[in-house]
Amino acid sequence: MGHLKKQVQPYQFKEGHEKEIISRLERYCAYTERCESDVIKKMKSWNVPEHLFAETINFLKENKYILESRYGQLFVNGKFKIKNWGKQKIKAALIAKQIDENIIESSLEGIDENNYTDRLHQLLESKVAMMKEEDIFTMKGKLYRYAIQKGYESHLVMQWINSYFLNK
Repeated sequence: MGHLKKQVQPYQFKEGHEKEIISRLERYCAYTERCESDVIKKMKSWNVPEHLFAETINFLKENKYILESRYGQLFVNGKFKIKNWGKQKIKAALIAKQIDENIIESSLEGIDENNYTDRLHQLLESKVAMMKEEDIFTMKGKLYRYAIQKGYESHLVMQWINSYFLNK
């Protein structure tokens, strides 16, 4: 007979356990970098009453568990270096997480332009190597859509495509 796993019930807030919420959220934020919207989403999943949100968020900010500028920098670095996302996709994801526009812009400035264009070129060159298309027009379209879907700016994508196919 196989092993039976014990079903773990998700945490649910109980009236009078406000201190437990703080303790759980401190661990949640310490585990990995979180932004305010992540914490609010977690509190909602625990059925924490909304009147406790502001006070809880303020406590976490005052004690540096939530620092949106730090979150923005780490998010940008991770998505660019690990997921190979372009600036447009990163920006859209941060906007969706309700990060301040100034924080988004300063975080994106942390990406070195040479590294950025090199990464785009590497992505497109590896995509070309995997393609079985022989029609140049079809290849250009697929490459363009791929890079745009990754969040790279259209003018940079077109520059690479045009220079690559100039010699073909």
